[in-house]
Amino acid sequence: MPTPADDLRTTADAVARLGSSAADFAALDDSALLAAQQAVALNQRANQLFATWIAGEIARRSGFERGQQGLARRTGYLSPEALIQSVSGGTHAEATKLVHVGMLATSVSPSHDADGPTDSPPPAAPWREALAHALTAGGISIDAVEVIRSCFDRIEADIPADEILSATRDLIAASAVLNADQLLRRARQLRDQLDAEGFPSRQRRLRDRRYFKAWEQTDGMIRGSFLLDAEDGAFLMSALHAATSPRRGGPRPVDPTVRAEAERLLADERSIEQIAADAFIDLLHVAVDADPAVLPGKRRPAVRVIVTEHALRHRSGSGRLEGHTDPVPLTTVDRHLCNSGMVPIAFDDDGQCVNVGRTQRLFTERQRLGMTVRDGGCRFPDCDRPPSFCEAHHINQWYRDGGRTDVADGILLCRRHHLLLHNDGWEITRTDADYRLRPPITIDPSQQLIPMPSKGSLVTHPDGYPGTAIALHTASLL
Repeated sequence: MPTPADDLRTTADAVARLGSSAADFAALDDSALLAAQQAVALNQRANQLFATWIAGEIARRSGFERGQQGLARRTGYLSPEALIQSVSGGTHAEATKLVHVGMLATSVSPSHDADGPTDSPPPAAPWREALAHALTAGGISIDAVEVIRSCFDRIEADIPADEILSATRDLIAASAVLNADQLLRRARQLRDQLDAEGFPSRQRRLRDRRYFKAWEQTDGMIRGSFLLDAEDGAFLMSALHAATSPRRGGPRPVDPTVRAEAERLLADERSIEQIAADAFIDLLHVAVDADPAVLPGKRRPAVRVIVTEHALRHRSGSGRLEGHTDPVPLTTVDRHLCNSGMVPIAFDDDGQCVNVGRTQRLFTERQRLGMTVRDGGCRFPDCDRPPSFCEAHHINQWYRDGGRTDVADGILLCRRHHLLLHNDGWEITRTDADYRLRPPITIDPSQQLIPMPSKGSLVTHPDGYPGTAIALHTASLL
């Protein structure tokens, strides 16, 4: 039976026979060129297998328990990754991947030092053994191994071993037809199905990684970078796609006005990236110029949240952002229902759409205006966000609690505190016009109610501000 070393020699010889310069490969016909690419890919996979074995052994000989006598430190490096990167000339990320996959392979193989075998490692989890054996057999790339390992590494203590093993085998089989990016999406979906309880905390960790940075270059241009979670990222992408859709091959509009605008954009001399940059700044101008006393309406770049009625009714599972493969927790679904409404869509047993319902339970523009005048901004204690930064929250959640879309049962919250209410177990109670906040037991074991006074001048100072009568007249239109 051929060994990985035999495969490496065979593929290396096959590539070498095809040519020794770029001109040799330029002379190949299409079929020969594709055959050369396949031979090189096989050669790379065989080389990577050896690289992971070597990296795993370097990591083992550089273990923390060996102190300064570990291989990496003894040769002047702080870590095995740094040693491997120095030798290979690659990136730190590539060296880290080699170490991770190599240590997985080492964990299911007997260990040796220069003087002979050492103690055998403790038994590896069955799913790790399956992954290591698939790697050694050449049935899976190291990229695919790292995808599966990174997804299942942190959940194995809480999930039955046979379930992770079954999912691992499914992913190994899928790696034959999926590239690494597609496999990663599939692996995350399986992980979230296996470890549904850990899903909200993973989402919170991802959101905690968000940032936005900007700085001035020496030429006066402003450069920046950002990282957004799936929900905020989907909102931004929706806005940018709407601004650049005609240039990206979007659907042809039927409305004459919209079609004329699309044709104007097609003739625009700016690049797609420049159009996106200008659209981003336009969004900021709209936000900065917004009247802080005005609550924005419901018309926003469209990001649909998809969830089954079973998930909502039984409080199990998750939802999806349209166009995004990762799930979102039900707390996020609840918040979108609270702020944006729902369009029920019915399917038959064959997966055929049979009915699309109408949008329900939205606060109307006049109801939102009433809350704007009454609340004056975010009602969360000590929050100074104006109405233009706020969303309308159902005190009794519309689906979960059967809450009504009444002004009395709605309240303004800024997005950050709206997230807090839905994600962290805070609740709001109401007695007539008195709104109070109940913290979760983890914050206050006694759950002492916290007053939520209005920030609105009409309520706080009925006779103290000019324009109060106008606000009262506006509110009376509801």
